[in-house]
Amino acid sequence: MQGRLRAVRVLLLYLALAFAWTGRTWAAPTTHLIGTPGFSDAPQLAWELAWVPYAVTHHLNPLFTHLINYPTGANLTWPIAPMPLALLGWPLSILAGPVVAYNVLLTLAIATAA
Repeated sequence: MQGRLRAVRVLLLYLALAFAWTGRTWAAPTTHLIGTPGFSDAPQLAWELAWVPYAVTHHLNPLFTHLINYPTGANLTWPIAPMPLALLGWPLSILAGPVVAYNVLLTLAIATAA
């Protein structure tokens, strides 16, 4: 039991540190993405977090879209890493939006990577 309690305490500490490190974003989590504006893939990842649930619920192919790279469209199989994240963040993306889902997932990733 002591080992589990210690693990929970460490996880909470890492979550607090991750939250503190990304704190400025949490002042406006629906409009601000974690990352350096113009120098990160945050907007693309947030878009993909919204696209996958939309595509699946509208019976569209989540791996291809005409909504970006007009008129040819974009093959989304090369950034395949966001697919599992989009499925994991689907409920949060629906409830709070893709920007909040991105911020929560990235904060959790920082905490669990520690």
